[in-house]
Amino acid sequence: MLNDLKAEFSHAYVRAVVHAAGYFVQEANRNMDSEGVDLTLFARGAGGVVTAIRLDVHLKATAKERGNQDSFPLDLDVKNYNELRTESLQIPRILVVVVVPSETPMWVSASQDELTIRNCGYWMSLRGMPITEN
Repeated sequence: MLNDLKAEFSHAYVRAVVHAAGYFVQEANRNMDSEGVDLTLFARGAGGVVTAIRLDVHLKATAKERGNQDSFPLDLDVKNYNELRTESLQIPRILVVVVVPSETPMWVSASQDELTIRNCGYWMSLRGMPITEN
């Protein structure tokens, strides 16, 4: 159940950041999820027409602290890694890792003046990265 909550929270986190930046989010359908795509980020032009600006996102959530500043705080399945590193995709694809506090009540705090979402989201493009067995 906690992993499901983390996953849902990571979707909400990405939506909040993307919308605040002036873009839109579309949930991936089941076919795209099996290809490692959870969300598609996009822009709309005049009249609400979707422009060519699109980005696919593979989303992960963790409560592990980020230790080394050059790495993400989780191990990625080889299947997901290979889906993210391929160079033959028409729409670019990134990995987003949302790090949440270990205690769920700490994920969000709200007052009349602000909504605070903790902790942070990190993104990385794995396109063109080397093959790995583990």
